[in-house]
Amino acid sequence: MNYFKNLFPNSKKSNKDEVNKNEAPVLKDKIFEINHVTKIRPVLDPLGLPGLIGDISHLLSSGSEASEEFIAAHSLIRISISIPRGYITLPYGATFTEPRLNAIFVQSTGGGKGVSEKQTNAIFNLAGELNNTEQPIALHARIHSGGLSTGEGISYELRDDSTDSKGNFIQGQNDKRLIVVEAEFANLLAKCNQKTSILSGIIRKLFDGESLEPLTKTDRTSCTDPHVGILGHITATELVSRLDDTSIYNGFLNRFTICCGMPQELQPFPKIPCPDKMAELAKKLNDVLIWVNQEKRVLGMSDCYRELWEDKYAYLKQLGAKDSIEQSLLTRAPHYATMYAMLFAVLDKSNVINSSHLTSALAWIEYWHQSIIYIFDTEKDKINANEKSKIANDVLQSIENLIKQNNGQPTDRTPLQKAVGKKYNSQQVSDALQSLQEMPKPPIKITVHAHNRQVISLTKNI
Repeated sequence: MNYFKNLFPNSKKSNKDEVNKNEAPVLKDKIFEINHVTKIRPVLDPLGLPGLIGDISHLLSSGSEASEEFIAAHSLIRISISIPRGYITLPYGATFTEPRLNAIFVQSTGGGKGVSEKQTNAIFNLAGELNNTEQPIALHARIHSGGLSTGEGISYELRDDSTDSKGNFIQGQNDKRLIVVEAEFANLLAKCNQKTSILSGIIRKLFDGESLEPLTKTDRTSCTDPHVGILGHITATELVSRLDDTSIYNGFLNRFTICCGMPQELQPFPKIPCPDKMAELAKKLNDVLIWVNQEKRVLGMSDCYRELWEDKYAYLKQLGAKDSIEQSLLTRAPHYATMYAMLFAVLDKSNVINSSHLTSALAWIEYWHQSIIYIFDTEKDKINANEKSKIANDVLQSIENLIKQNNGQPTDRTPLQKAVGKKYNSQQVSDALQSLQEMPKPPIKITVHAHNRQVISLTKNI
């Protein structure tokens, strides 16, 4: 009854309420904050659909059950892999970055993943039919829709020229560009989890653009400079249930952007896109790829791009609570933000990446982030992480006060625990001290003295 009376503070209080008014309050609001977190539907900001990519996704999703986000994501993958290797690069330290995207479409069965794929195929098939230019290689990368079964299989699909044991020449595949559509991504995850499978390692190498070397003494199939993008379809239930800690934390899954889609409005008679508009967009798509094929380009960075990147870089590096699923799956957010920005520059046929290209890229990172929060329900992790951060700040403040009282001399665990003992227990203090030491610039240093006495000092003068 007290709870309901607290909801109506103007209600007349009983004498019993007056007797209990000095009791410690129960933090019910805090309990509800942690246990009743509303999941927010992932939405791609319209800034992520500029120019040609927006026109394509708008046209093909309008009046259909296809997802605008899925059409755009699929198109970006196909464009990234259609760019010949080494033709669009961006300096990164002593190396360089080139766009090579993977994605997983997460939606309920029958929700429209397949429809989105077919709608996207329609514009790219038309672009292929309209292409009448002579290029060293085809403008558009090949599509393999049979899925991935083994690491050896993908190596064979993109094999180099070779000779067999009898010295016979075996023709390889000159065009190492390939887009793999895995309509049953749950099966791929199951195969990756098999102890004898090398598929997970192969997929990681493909994303990194590393050559695939001969894998066994009998199988001498190799693949030099592969350029592969993978698009998977899966339901949220399958994704969560099929994943194990290895897939989450070994760098496999964070090489894929995760796009969570919602069922679209039912369309018993899907709208037929205007043929003239389809032809116009297909021609523009070809024009972009023709421009890409003209010469190798090292993209530059405008001043406004550098300024925005510097502002957002720390945020991109720190997405998700420490050691959480969210943090692990978003580890490559800066890399993907760069690749997306490069692609938006390509779509503008620009040799320079500017802030608008990065703004569009950041919209995709945020959509990815929202999708992970929604699918894996990580809001509670964020609340717990915020609470741990608050405890660490309080502990640091207590350390600073104790050292000031000691005229700048270090303190140890005993006075620290006494200082915060009324608020935090020993385990919370230990966790806070560990967190403070693991910061990029640790504010404290702990050394162990005789009798296991832990001495705590500041790394700078306060």
